[in-house]
Amino acid sequence: MNLTFSTASRKTWKLLKATVVMIASVVVWVLRFVLEVVLIFGPSSRGRGSSSSGGDDG
Repeated sequence: MNLTFSTASRKTWKLLKATVVMIASVVVWVLRFVLEVVLIFGPSSRGRGSSSSGGDDG
């Protein structure tokens, strides 16, 4: 009984870790997107010309 429970809990832990990693990567992607949008359409880029315009998509 203990072995079965241990295996099931290990699978759940693996799934949980995978979900957390996925959510974290999505959050990082969204944050980068928001940051790029802010840098492009922000008030700071409006004042001076866009000197660094590089499409570095990762």
